[in-house]
Amino acid sequence: MGTAQAQDKVGTTAAPFLTIGAGARALAMGGAQVAQAQGPSALYWNPSAVALSNTSAVELGRADWYVETSIQHAALTLNLGGAGVVGLSMVYLDYGTMYVTTVDAPEGTGEQFNPKDLSVGVSYARMLTDRFAIGGTVKRVQQQIWKETASAVAIDLGVSYLSDFNNLRIGMSLTNFGTDMRMEGDDLRRAIDIAPNQNGNNDRLAAYLETDAWPLPLSFRVGLAMDAWATASQRLTLTADAVAPSDNAQTANFGAEYVFR
Repeated sequence: MGTAQAQDKVGTTAAPFLTIGAGARALAMGGAQVAQAQGPSALYWNPSAVALSNTSAVELGRADWYVETSIQHAALTLNLGGAGVVGLSMVYLDYGTMYVTTVDAPEGTGEQFNPKDLSVGVSYARMLTDRFAIGGTVKRVQQQIWKETASAVAIDLGVSYLSDFNNLRIGMSLTNFGTDMRMEGDDLRRAIDIAPNQNGNNDRLAAYLETDAWPLPLSFRVGLAMDAWATASQRLTLTADAVAPSDNAQTANFGAEYVFR
């Protein structure tokens, strides 16, 4: 039992690119953003947080990632006044160009392919009271490698609460709750002989190799953000998040932000 309880299930989910954080400000604060997220990038951390802003905005971001890969984020929020906030978001991970290799051609066959991951979401958030906001996102997730693709539909849910004590904010979010992903494509098609010992039968029956289905990286976050010190021209904000992912150990993230004028 002790061994079973020690398993973190690393590497048991599909679409791990969904766990790469969005927004330079958010990442600089250690990803402790579920109660602090602002602007369009809040759609990633806590979709309810976009209802706390009275403006519409767009945010674009690109970062070089590991091993010649790159990730792009794009988000748009449209404030509808008392009707709430509508948002659109996109995450795209480009793995770059790779060469096809085989056992017989380990240096490459001359063919190339470009694996890629994509998530596109539509969000809605609104203030239920002057202190409490809710929001959600419905998104389509797709992965592609060579001629195989896998897709899923997922939702993100979030809530935010504002208090009077030192501008204390409380946030919670549940992200990537959705269907499993299974790779499918023409390269999994095979011609088989279902009865090789029987003469006269069709030895070119169409069949597909069955691949396993894998869940999305479900994650639950709860966090606090508070102005520990504030004057007319300066502010020091502290943030803390507790994160419980389905495919890794539980973690705690901490961040701080100093603002002058």
